[in-house]
Amino acid sequence: MYNQYEKPVVEVMPDLAESVYMASGTTGGSGSASANGCNSKYMSGAYHKPDYSTNNNITGLGCNGCPAFRADSCALQTEYLWDSYKVDEGNRMPEWERQGKGPDDARW
Repeated sequence: MYNQYEKPVVEVMPDLAESVYMASGTTGGSGSASANGCNSKYMSGAYHKPDYSTNNNITGLGCNGCPAFRADSCALQTEYLWDSYKVDEGNRMPEWERQGKGPDDARW
């Protein structure tokens, strides 16, 4: 099916110093990927730093195992997307998700 385009609404609020990045009209590729190219259905394009002191996958392991994982960020958010990143398309998710595990599953 085709996505229906919806024109974004922009509101000006003079007392706020925030901005919004709009990727209007983009599906991020395959439809299961977010606008920045993340293929995880649990991470939704947000970087999750591992906290090895916790026992579940999403908090304990975070984005670990994803080809775009960096120690302090997601390469899809901080680096220029070179053509070499295209080989990872469809595979940009944590290793635990690739193995079919859920975000709240115990990691040990």
